[in-house]
Amino acid sequence: MLLGGLLDEYHFKLSDSLLVISRWKNAFDEVEAVRREYGWKKHELFRDPANPNTAVVVGHLENLDRARQYLADERVRAAVTRSGVQGPPEAWFLNEVEQKVY
Repeated sequence: MLLGGLLDEYHFKLSDSLLVISRWKNAFDEVEAVRREYGWKKHELFRDPANPNTAVVVGHLENLDRARQYLADERVRAAVTRSGVQGPPEAWFLNEVEQKVY
């Protein structure tokens, strides 16, 4: 489903050096209000079954600039530091082309 005709999706993949998923999740949850400030509509959280210390967050936003601003926010950066992530997270900015249910 597209919001406003075009959905900017922000994909956020944490590095393999994530120490403890529960510690990361607590830090992620601490900045929920910040996500709302930047226009997040929803998110999905995934774990890699081959490496359970790898997490992927797909955030749905209507505005790509706000997604970039979220990444630069000092509160988010502080939460990433507290989370125990050992390297910078990888981020991709994508536009949804299609979504199909089987």
